[in-house]
Amino acid sequence: MRLSHFEVTEVEPAVVKLTVSVPPEEVRSTLRHLMNQLRRLIYVRGFRPGKAPDAIIRKHVGDENIRSRLLEELLSRAYEEAVSKGNLYPLMVQRLQLRRFAEDEGLEFEAEVAVRGKIELGDYRSIRVKEREIEVTEEDIEAALERLRERFPRYELEEGRHAQHGDRVKLRYRITPAGEDEGEERTTLITAGQGYWFPPFNEYVLGKRAGDEGEVEITFPDDFPNERLAGKNCKVWFSVEAVEARRLPELNDEFARMVGGFDTLEELKEELREEIWLEKEREAERETRRQVEDELLRICSVTIPRSFIESLSEDAVKNTVEQLRRDGIPIQVWEQMTHRSLEDFRREAMEGGERTLKLRFLLEEIAKREEIDVSDEEIKAYVAALIERSGRGADEIEEGELERLIASARWQLLREKVMDFLVELATRGGEGADQKSEGEESMETGEGNIGSDG
Repeated sequence: MRLSHFEVTEVEPAVVKLTVSVPPEEVRSTLRHLMNQLRRLIYVRGFRPGKAPDAIIRKHVGDENIRSRLLEELLSRAYEEAVSKGNLYPLMVQRLQLRRFAEDEGLEFEAEVAVRGKIELGDYRSIRVKEREIEVTEEDIEAALERLRERFPRYELEEGRHAQHGDRVKLRYRITPAGEDEGEERTTLITAGQGYWFPPFNEYVLGKRAGDEGEVEITFPDDFPNERLAGKNCKVWFSVEAVEARRLPELNDEFARMVGGFDTLEELKEELREEIWLEKEREAERETRRQVEDELLRICSVTIPRSFIESLSEDAVKNTVEQLRRDGIPIQVWEQMTHRSLEDFRREAMEGGERTLKLRFLLEEIAKREEIDVSDEEIKAYVAALIERSGRGADEIEEGELERLIASARWQLLREKVMDFLVELATRGGEGADQKSEGEESMETGEGNIGSDG
């Protein structure tokens, strides 16, 4: 699309204002194209397909609908052209203001756009980290055996037992909102000191034995799924009917046969040793990559507007709250389960989002610098594996979803390749990596353009 005027002004770091004008002839050309599209789609009695005059089409569709569709088409194309001309890497349109729009006057608008700012690559080839040594201790194996034991408990009714952490408790309870008659009694089985309840009966019963009763007053969360209780102050009565002691199996050959078909406990221990070694190896690899990422973020820089990070974090919070609502989990219970507040989650989402975006932009830039790429064959194989794991056939994937899968696959594969390259440099000093000659090119990119993607 031809623009009659185009201007980029920096509003703040990594935020620009686009001022864009489209000449009247482009507006008229786009309108003709739109009318021809509508003409082919709309059947008008008395006219052959595609031959109805504009006046008839306008009567069927409505002038406002046509104007709206025309404006949408013009804005989209003009914005894309402006982004291309400005060599920008747009992240989010923060504000759009229409200043003029008429067939004989053309289109003019302003858009405030958050963009990826200038990238400065430090000497990433000099990053060095030390790989963690891996060792499996007897304490590791004992801890793994204990976790296995806890997966196979049995429960025994024990008269007079005070409920301890992990015991199973049969409970009667009644919840009555303030000002209402006493509600219906219910029974349930809970695990003392474990799980997440509201009210927290799992905590109330600790130290209680059969026959003990208790009563507390508690205010239910506003988002509690039971509307009768939501947001109300309630009286909660409970009575312990029975306490079953948790017994864990002994560590012997019989236990080894039960949990995995091993002949002896020693065979089970050797299997656990191998599993622990593999997990520690994966953990060490993750730690090494994290150290490389940390160093990369320390010596390199890229500006990302705070408004965009805040928008991402708010989306994450909204999605989480909506998912909790669908699952019937009050936010107060979720906070108890995760040991963090919604505000903590918002802050973590901002920090994590900023880190993820910065790493992505830096890794993409390094990929260009080092000429690291992903082939179409690799992407095709990756996507095919994803589709196969989903249990669907390739013909069941819609075009839009397939495009998203391909884009995601391209980035996932590229990220792995670049990180493998950087880890190789950082841990082995570049042995096996394709070294570039000194002074081949500057370590700074994106010079002179706030939105440069090269």
